[in-house]
Amino acid sequence: MPFLEKHDFLRVVDAEQSISQAFTEMCSHVEPTILHVRVGGSEHARDNAKMICEGLMKDANYFELEVSSLVRDEIERRTEIGLEIH
Repeated sequence: MPFLEKHDFLRVVDAEQSISQAFTEMCSHVEPTILHVRVGGSEHARDNAKMICEGLMKDANYFELEVSSLVRDEIERRTEIGLEIH
């Protein structure tokens, strides 16, 4: 994350705030490359983060990258990077 923040590729939105505040904050970012919805330790924050991500995918045509799934798929497909990771 420090690399992304340093190069202005990352916008961090705190999921501890209300859903409407978080959504407004996200919409204020002009064409972000990557959004990281920060999840705190509370169950409320996890629920908010999930709702924010679902809303972005449904209403704004965003998609979610699940890094663990991507890594697992690369390893299973035995791609060059998958073999390197393995």
